[in-house]
This record gives sequence, C-alpha cells and structure tokens, in this order.
Amino acid sequence: MKRIFLSALSLLFSAALALAQNTQTSIGPGGGGGGGSALTVSGTSGALQTNNGSGGLGSILPGSGVAAALADGVNGLSGFPTVYAAIVTGHCLMWGPGVEDAGAACGGGSGTVTSVDTTCPTSANSPVSGVVTITGGVVVSTKTATYAVLSSDCGSKLIYNSASAGTFTLPTAASGFFLASVQNIGAGTLTVAPPSGTINGAASIALATNQSAGITTDGTNYFADGGTGGSASAGGSTGAIQYNSGSGFGGSAVVAANDIVTGNGASGPQDSGVLVTGATTASAGSLQHHPGYVTGGVWYPTAPSSTVAGAVGAANVVNCAPGVIASPVTIKALGDYFSAGVASGNGSFAIYTSVSGRPGALIDYATATEPTAAGDFTPAMHNTTDALKQGAYWFCFTEDNATAIAEAASFVGNNMTLSWLIGSATLNNVAGTTDDMIGISCTAGTNCGTGFTVWTTGAFVWTTAFSGPTWTDIHNAETMPFISMETN
Repeated sequence: MKRIFLSALSLLFSAALALAQNTQTSIGPGGGGGGGSALTVSGTSGALQTNNGSGGLGSILPGSGVAAALADGVNGLSGFPTVYAAIVTGHCLMWGPGVEDAGAACGGGSGTVTSVDTTCPTSANSPVSGVVTITGGVVVSTKTATYAVLSSDCGSKLIYNSASAGTFTLPTAASGFFLASVQNIGAGTLTVAPPSGTINGAASIALATNQSAGITTDGTNYFADGGTGGSASAGGSTGAIQYNSGSGFGGSAVVAANDIVTGNGASGPQDSGVLVTGATTASAGSLQHHPGYVTGGVWYPTAPSSTVAGAVGAANVVNCAPGVIASPVTIKALGDYFSAGVASGNGSFAIYTSVSGRPGALIDYATATEPTAAGDFTPAMHNTTDALKQGAYWFCFTEDNATAIAEAASFVGNNMTLSWLIGSATLNNVAGTTDDMIGISCTAGTNCGTGFTVWTTGAFVWTTAFSGPTWTDIHNAETMPFISMETN
C-alpha cells in the first residue's frame, strides 16, 4: 500500500459535498421555484453534514465516526474505497484497494533526518516515530587498570593500555548487550571475564598485546570473536629468527649474510650461523671436513696445493684470493711470511664478503709497516677483532713498494684448489697444463673501481664495497700472498 500522509479528518473535509461554517444554508429550488422546507445545518461548527434519513441533515463531529462516514453508502456518502479496519484519530492512512490505519502518526514526509540513536536496546525502547534522530556512534574509552564494565558501556569500544596485567569484568549477561570491541594495546595481558556463566565456553579469555575481540551475549553466556590466540608481537630484535615460546613468539639470533640456521635439539631459541652435527651449541659445532678453530692459533683460509717464496709485486696493486671459513671464528690479525723485507715500506690486508663470485663489501682491514728482513708480518685488525660466520670470503693484500716479497701460492703443477673457487673467462687459466689461477688483481687508482685511495705516507684506504673493478687473472706470476689469519 502507498502511505498517504493525510489524517482521517482531512480526508473527510476534502470529500465533503458541502461544508458549513456557522451559517445556515437553504437547500431547495432556486428563487422563483416551488416551495419546500429549508434545511438547517446540524451539529457544531466544523461538523460534516450528512443525510439523516428523514429528509434533514445530520452531522458528524470532527474526529468521531470517521470509519462509518467513509464506508460505502453509509450516511449517504458514496464513491469512497472500503475501510478495512477502524481508523484512529491522528493516525496516518495507508491507501490501496481500500483504506487502512497505518498504526501510527504520519512523519518524515516533509522532515529531515538529523540523527539516528544507536543506544543499546532497553525495555523502555519504543517504536520510532516522527523524524528519526541519529546520535552517538561507537564510543571509545581507554582504561589503564582493571575495570568493571558497565551496562551503559554497551556498544562501545574499550581499550586497555597498561604495562601490567589487568581484567575487564563484564556485567551480568543481558540480551542485547554487546561491546563493539575490546582491545589490548599495552604490554600487560588483559583478561576478559563474565561475573557468571562462560565466555567462549571458558571462565575467561586472555588478550595479549595488540589483540582484540568483539563481545556479544545470548543473555546467559558471553561470546568473543577473534583475538584470543598467541601473541601478535614478534620477539627479539629486528631480523631475529622467530620460534614458538609456548605463549607467543620468541626471538633467536639475527640471520646475517652467509648464516646457516640450525636446531640445537632444545625447546628454546635455535642457534644460528653454524652447521652442527648433533652439537647443542654453536661453538661446539663444525663442518664435517673441519675440526674447528683453536683460540690463539694461526690458520689459512685458502688451501693451495703448494707455496713458494713469492715474487716481487708492485705498489698499489690489490691482489685477492678466496678463502673458506669452516665454522664461526673470531680473528684478531691477518698476515703472511715475508721471504724478503724492505727498508721502508707498508702493507695492508683486508677481508671482503663474496658477492657473485667476486669481492663485495669490506669487513675489516689490517695495516702496518712491513718487516725490514725476512720474517712474519701480522698486523692487527683495525676493529681489534672480527667475528666471522662460516662461508666464503675474499682475502686481499696491497703494499706501497716493489721490494718486499711475501710467501705466495704456487701456480705451478696444476693448482686446481684455488682455480676451481675463482673461475675465469679463460679456460686455460682455470685448467692449464703449466699454470692455474691463484688469485685476481686490480690497481688502485686505475681499474679497481671507486672508493680507493692510493698509498699516501703509509696509509691506504680500502673501498667499502667494490664497484666497477676490472679484474685480471693471476695465473702465471707468484704475486698472490698466502694470507693467514690469527684467531682471538
């Protein structure tokens, strides 16, 4: 049915054949015609006139007898639709095949919606009538301690923000009560519990940091939607390996370049940076082909088939060879044995990461005055000590003179040990009949790329990362020092 915003009284007045307003009207032949009795208006001012069935006029008081007046043929009025039920004064009419009381006063047809009440339902609520009013919305309230939730909190969002654990005690369950959300943004665990009954079938739920849940009830028990699992916060420092701590996430070691992550056979944090075989700590583990490093020892990360006294090099030439660290180790110096010294000269070693088969980023360096006669040359690391994970590295050397001679790897006798690690664009340099690769070289200030500063008054600046170098294979000159490392 279409809703017609007219009161029953308005309809009657618009349908009336005549309306008398405190006057008397003669109804009969016009002037000069026959006689007849004059009709006298009936009722009070504003009354609708009807045929009283006796040749006179009757009246219907405004607001009374409406249903009877509208019915077909009743009191002489015709042509109106059927009235299906009693019509209450002041109610709106619904118009269709007939007329029917709409059950409430008309409203909204010419009004403006200004607000909607979102208050939780109560026994005092009644059907909406007239212009709809929207008020409120979701109220957000932050608590910093244990709190007894009120019935008036219905529909709101409660936030808990405290470093200490706390509890939100819900009100006695009542149909229609709900909380839009309960959220814990503090470090302390938040417990949500009803005074009786259950919530999600339990006595309470716990919300860890950054967890939240919507709360509803069936009038007896409470229900929480989401947010009651493990902690949503990651453990440890940035980049730490995550593990199940039993109540959330725990943070183990940070995975760095060349790390190998391994289990330690325990339920706690897992070790990182060492490949172990049944060991329970990183320091006890080792690669199967290496027994591990001893504190205060000297080790060769490279593995040439043989060494020789070496050959004279050239100033500012950077020679590099790959080496493998078998298990985590901390070093304090790099060095080599010099078969010939120099009256006044300086040398420098450096360690670089391996990137795409060539030197990458600088880890550390060690610079000192070279020996004046044959003997060991073992300058201390610039950073004092360096902790190296297992993996491949590049060990480099340069000097400011062409006099001192460092012991070198031999290229004679098909030295495949180094060539298979280095590789080359020239097949004969990798598997030649008379010589094999023992390293690669470039010249600072010429083709080593950016970031280098050539030797100046005993100082040499290594680039923090090789960028755009042009490498030359060292395969027929014994100028690649056989670099050793000293463990801390």
